[in-house]
Amino acid sequence: MLMILLKILNEKMKKVLFILFLLFLSLGTVSVNAQVRIGGNTAPNASAVLDLNANDTNNGTKGLALPRVGLTSNTMLLPGVTANLTGMLVYNTTTTGGAGVNTIGIYFWNGATWVKANLPSTSAADSGKILMSNGSSIVLASKALTSVGVIDSLTLKQTFLPLTWSLILDTVIYPYVTGGRNSQIVVPGLRNADLCVSGQSWGEVVIFATTNYLTMHSTTYTNFIGNPLRLRCFRPSI
Repeated sequence: MLMILLKILNEKMKKVLFILFLLFLSLGTVSVNAQVRIGGNTAPNASAVLDLNANDTNNGTKGLALPRVGLTSNTMLLPGVTANLTGMLVYNTTTTGGAGVNTIGIYFWNGATWVKANLPSTSAADSGKILMSNGSSIVLASKALTSVGVIDSLTLKQTFLPLTWSLILDTVIYPYVTGGRNSQIVVPGLRNADLCVSGQSWGEVVIFATTNYLTMHSTTYTNFIGNPLRLRCFRPSI
């Protein structure tokens, strides 16, 4: 009887050990296989954590549909959550969410606000335009503009200080200035605040003062060679 009992227990123990083996094997597979493939029967791509494809070929016919959300503000928390996850993506379906989320498209949470991920749509009429921020989103703008939707203003200082100018240099030179390039003349004692002008009137050479140097720049791509150029530099009293 004892032998029969031992034999039964031995058989049960084998089954228990076999089940435990399968359990550990499955747990090991789960921990190692951190990649998931949805669609098709082949293994996921080795470089992807999540591999989506409708079949076993690389010619999928279906796309990824992001969660469609109507954002009411650029700081909106998604329903049912206490904190948005940084990096999460949604597709905004409304245009009434206010600054930053007033256009339809893909948005991501940067940890503080929703930011539009896709660029504005374009057409042939937009050729030559540049992308510019208007403070809340990226928009198309002409290259001639310095801001879009934002008007800056400067206020002049109302207190006028007494100012006098002293002539510190008055001469005629015959410079060689390469087209589109700068040329310099050493002028010991010259300062950045000094104002230097040229008697030459057709605008081919621009002159400005730097520390100990007089810098000349040709505004055209034609060399300015040997023509007389009258230089006068003035120094402000303040």
